[in-house]
Amino acid sequence: MSKINANELAKQFPNYQIIRLLGEPGGQGEVFLIQLEDDSKAALKIYYPANLVFRINREIEAIKQIQSEAMVDLIEAGTITLSSQSCKYLITSYIAGKDLRTFLTEGNRLSNDQAVKVCKRISKAIDELWKKRIVHRDIKPDNILLSDKGDFYLIDLGIAKYLDKTTLTAAGRNPGTLGYMSPEQALGYRNLTLKSDIFALGITVFECVTGNHPFNSDQNLIGCKDPQTLDYSQFQDTFLKDLVRRMIRIRPADRPSSGDVIQKLETTRRS
Repeated sequence: MSKINANELAKQFPNYQIIRLLGEPGGQGEVFLIQLEDDSKAALKIYYPANLVFRINREIEAIKQIQSEAMVDLIEAGTITLSSQSCKYLITSYIAGKDLRTFLTEGNRLSNDQAVKVCKRISKAIDELWKKRIVHRDIKPDNILLSDKGDFYLIDLGIAKYLDKTTLTAAGRNPGTLGYMSPEQALGYRNLTLKSDIFALGITVFECVTGNHPFNSDQNLIGCKDPQTLDYSQFQDTFLKDLVRRMIRIRPADRPSSGDVIQKLETTRRS
């Protein structure tokens, strides 16, 4: 149930039709499905008026800058007043489908072709983010959408790390989701690279192919248990199995870059 008054929200967007609540990502606000004036659908994200204004502005700025087939497009952004409080909002293209967490809980698993596709598309998104010196920091099944057309999209830049900007994280805090953070992210390293996102993508692909988290969702095992010893028997494609094994190596230097993942997958698909 939405915490936002529906009538009040409708008054703020008189030219759009508020259809329904889609979810509450990360406790930062609420996302609604809306219909635009041209009858197309879009996603409206309302941010709660907490101490998030700098992060919100950075997320909006990042979406404006990044052009990727695997990320949503920005339609509109601004500020509205709800319950006498100023709230930021963001309207993006709407992807009809479900996130991979929902996909998994419904008992589904990614096929080999789907796993290859998600690896390639999300690696491209990671690559585009890195060109702007941004590390997503929260790649997991919850933040990857599988569209009804069979494509994959990376969402939610709410806790992204902007290496060329002042940090917004208090000392001693490591934003991210336990079980998906790379060893260096969990240790609080400031100078993360795209290799951290590649690690989280590897964890996600392993989980979505096998139905099991490679480290039993235990962050304490990550960085201690050698990924070479995991059970990869459910991977049908030897090449994909070896690639995922490399993506979740303990040392960043031993992992492939996003460009390396893309190139190897494209080369293999053509051969």
